[in-house]
Amino acid sequence: MTESYTAAIFVADARHEILTLGGVHTLSREFLNQCTIPFGSGLIGWTAENGVRISVTPFQHDAATLLCYSVDQTLKSFVAIPIIDDDSKVLGVISCDSKKSYAFAKVTERILQDCALQARSLIKLNQRLSLANSGGSHNLEPLNKLLEELRTRQTEDDLLKGAAAIPESILGYDALVVMSLSHGGVGKGKFYSATNQSTGQHRLLELVCNHQKIICAERSVHALPTNQRESRSFLSIPYRVLDREAGSINLLSKPQGFFEPGQINLVEKIAENVGRELERIRLKDKLVSTGDASGILSWKHFAIRCNLLLAEARAAKESLSLIRVAVNNLAEIEDFSGVDVAAQVMQRIIRLVDQIKGQGGVACYLYGSQVLFLTAGQQADRITARLENLIRRFDFSEFPASSRPVGVRLGELLLSGTRITAANFPEQGETLTDLTATTLKASTAGATEALKNAGNWA
Repeated sequence: MTESYTAAIFVADARHEILTLGGVHTLSREFLNQCTIPFGSGLIGWTAENGVRISVTPFQHDAATLLCYSVDQTLKSFVAIPIIDDDSKVLGVISCDSKKSYAFAKVTERILQDCALQARSLIKLNQRLSLANSGGSHNLEPLNKLLEELRTRQTEDDLLKGAAAIPESILGYDALVVMSLSHGGVGKGKFYSATNQSTGQHRLLELVCNHQKIICAERSVHALPTNQRESRSFLSIPYRVLDREAGSINLLSKPQGFFEPGQINLVEKIAENVGRELERIRLKDKLVSTGDASGILSWKHFAIRCNLLLAEARAAKESLSLIRVAVNNLAEIEDFSGVDVAAQVMQRIIRLVDQIKGQGGVACYLYGSQVLFLTAGQQADRITARLENLIRRFDFSEFPASSRPVGVRLGELLLSGTRITAANFPEQGETLTDLTATTLKASTAGATEALKNAGNWA
């Protein structure tokens, strides 16, 4: 297709440090089929390290500098295209060279970029298949059992103790420490461990304590020691509550071992669930101890604050979102468990909005069954998803006056009659009046369907 002298695909390892040959078509007898190229070495390694396409014409270098030829090939043209994942990680590189000058036109480079998209899909599919064939699938049953157990924990201590008891059938390790951050600052929380005070445990605990912070806050990383025979590997996976780092799961591998990508994925999934359940527990504890929602304003004060925020956003050319939460089936909840429970449920939703509306967000309470809040545009989808997830976890047993109807889940019933709509500033309105009208119109349009869903539940 490209009339290349050599066309090759190099695939990155799990640590994104080394490229190995995945496939090649070449006319050269001096091509090194067993070559490995470190990130940053040569033009191919430079493409992998920077994730940027490179085209060299005329190519005036010794071909051996590409690290895939044993001797010079008198090449005249060269192009390399990175294979990039959705999260901007480089999965590999497609490289083509030719003995013709200006061999790769722009249209050819675009074709190679399309090939890189196909290669990305194939590499990711191969990684998933490799994980399943290496025994990742047999870990699903104990993993699901652990996650289900974590969902039943009612206190923070019990939750983190459960997270520190990952069975070895899920992940082999020498030592495990779960760190929790306190509200007073990083590194001043608690440490949890299910193992006895072994030598490895002391080493890991000392390592985590000495850092006095989450070892990796932005993404999970693992360190493979240079001498595998004498050292262990360290893995730190953070978990978050309300988008803030709340702690980390830290593991030390057994001697002469290191963590495979499949194992890292398992710990990341556990950490994600720990963060979600910890958020549920902390919000529940805070809502129970808080009599009234302190951040919910009257409509008059809400309008004043919103107009100020809209003016600031207009000047800074930033986006905001006005979100309306309308609960249309409080009557059905009253039928199940009485008016007291219906009122308590609405107050719980109001306090949830107060907690998760985001820093600088403002909210108000309308009509006895609706809440309006203004928040940053980039946070709107995340806040809405979190609110729905927390409402889904509502249970009749959490309310003292509840009659606890059999076979009915309060959270699912509540969501079936709840309509959450949003209007974006400035795209869908530049004034508070326009934004509220947009959310009201969308909410009214969906109210009939919501009531129908609630009726099906009843």
